[in-house]
This record gives sequence, C-alpha cells and structure tokens, in this order.
Amino acid sequence: MKACLLNAESGKEMEADMNVVAKLRLGKTEIIWQVCIAPIRDDILIGMDLLKEVDGIIMARQGDLLIKDELIPGRYRKETDYQISRVTVAMETTLEPMAETNVIGKVDCPKESVVGVLDPASLQNGCHTGSVLVEMKEKIPIRIINPTQQKIMLSSGTHLGKLVEVVDIDSGDPDTDNRDIEIPDYTDSLPEYLGPIMDSTLQLTRNKRLQDF
Repeated sequence: MKACLLNAESGKEMEADMNVVAKLRLGKTEIIWQVCIAPIRDDILIGMDLLKEVDGIIMARQGDLLIKDELIPGRYRKETDYQISRVTVAMETTLEPMAETNVIGKVDCPKESVVGVLDPASLQNGCHTGSVLVEMKEKIPIRIINPTQQKIMLSSGTHLGKLVEVVDIDSGDPDTDNRDIEIPDYTDSLPEYLGPIMDSTLQLTRNKRLQDF
C-alpha cells in the first residue's frame, strides 16, 4: 500500500510504503511493529508510540534509553566496542544534609579487569553524583553530595549513571609523555551550589598543610 506524506521541513510530498512489518530490537527487548518507509534519508527516529509500548524512559542528559531496567546506549555500538554498564544504588542509603556520602553502586554486567569512568545521571532530589575512575566490578564506590538541609533517602535500584570503559588512544610517544601540561582552571564556571563547598574544601586543605608543617 502506498501513501503520500508531507515533509515537515520543506512541505514537499513524498511517496511512502505502508503496512510494512518490522522487528525492532532495543537491547534485549524485541517487538513486532508496523512501520511506514519513506525516503527521509535521516537518522532513525523512535516515536513516542513505540516508547510507550516498550515502557521506555528517555534519559535526556545521558542521551540514552532505559527499557525494563536495561540501559540502551544512545550511540550505536558493535559487540566489540567499549563496554557500557548501568550503575544503580546497591542498598538503601541515607544522605546526610550538607555532606558528602560514599554510596555503593551496583554495576550491571561489568567487564572484569578493565577501567571505566562513571558518567553520572541527574538526580531529581537535588543531590549531585561525582564522576569516578574505577576498575569495573559488580560493586563500586560512588561519592554523592547532598547540598540540601534535609536528609535524603536513596532507595535500592536508584539509577546513578553509566560506567563507560576507558579506551586508551594515547600513541605512547616518549617525547611527549613527560611534557608539562597546563591544566585549565574550571573553578570560575562552577555551579552556585558548589561554590561554598569548594571554598570550604580549599580552606580545610590549607589548614591540613599548615598542621603537617
């Protein structure tokens, strides 16, 4: 069956094939879906109707999907590409007010003996998760700052982000490995809530150095 569609940008007409049945696979989830094929020549657009069908959650900050507790990376990867694993709260944890707490994170399907960096998710309770470079294991330590005046409870299974395998792309040039690297100062662009914490940390560090001397 043929249909006539209008291009949303240019308003031009295009011919499309209707009633085409396709099998879509998003992670471990498979679904038979009726689609319309048109010469759009653009990236695949996942419609809201499909996301409702699979009960998918769009994680805008990460650019990923969450379907049935499985993390679906927004970027297409081959099986041989770097590992990406979802990280959740391993056990119920209380975050004390105006403090930093070490939380145990549970890693889904970790790739043993490789190093990964945590890409933290945005927490709706006002807390902030720090990035961390760790060896991929079933459980990893994660630091979370609670800048509010109230205690906050993190329930088991709360999404904390994704652990991405670190890929070494350094050429290993001995002439450049030992050169001095100027590290830019990012403190001027810190969010307002981190300003007092940063100042307090610097003051504590100075006091500690004076005590050591």
